[in-house]
Amino acid sequence: MVEQQIRPWNVQSPALLKAIAGLDRSLFVPQEQQALCYFDVPIELDGTTPMLEPKVAARLIQALAIQPDDHVLIIGAGSGYSAALCSQLASTVVCHDTSQSALDRGAKNCAAAGIQNVGFQKVETLHGLDDGVEYDAILIRRAMPDTPDACLNKLAGKGRCTALVGTDYVTELMCYTRDGSDIRNESIIDILVPANDASAGSAQVKADFVF
Repeated sequence: MVEQQIRPWNVQSPALLKAIAGLDRSLFVPQEQQALCYFDVPIELDGTTPMLEPKVAARLIQALAIQPDDHVLIIGAGSGYSAALCSQLASTVVCHDTSQSALDRGAKNCAAAGIQNVGFQKVETLHGLDDGVEYDAILIRRAMPDTPDACLNKLAGKGRCTALVGTDYVTELMCYTRDGSDIRNESIIDILVPANDASAGSAQVKADFVF
């Protein structure tokens, strides 16, 4: 998976590649989907929520440039796989989601992988808690139609945030960096959102997309 999918997508961070190689992705994939565990395809978690391909998760995480003493926020629990990867790079990781079942799934999978520095917390909205806590890195797992300003307000100085932003079936992988009172943004790559994430009769496929 690393050599055939991850590296060709310009993922070069040694620490991230080591984390991907050392983390058993099968622990985060439903039993009935195990045959697809290392394939370059989305994997259904609960009939409505797919994991994105490992290469896309890797590009999002690489753009965060996570440091060993960073405090990381993950928006959306998914399978827990991205939180587990971030936990190998950061000091602590907090995962917010509105769904208790998603949080329970992520926590169970991380526990099975022996991950101990990830916390899971239920929130009323995906903008999270307004508790004044700042984060060095924020990964937004659900694609958004616009710049996620509410999440950017949680960035510490020099903090980074990555998200998939766009409409229809194509999103931009965006990286936002706090520079004093300003937020700089950079477009990393365009990403095609798989059609099987679309609900019947809808072209707006990104609102519920996690990975």
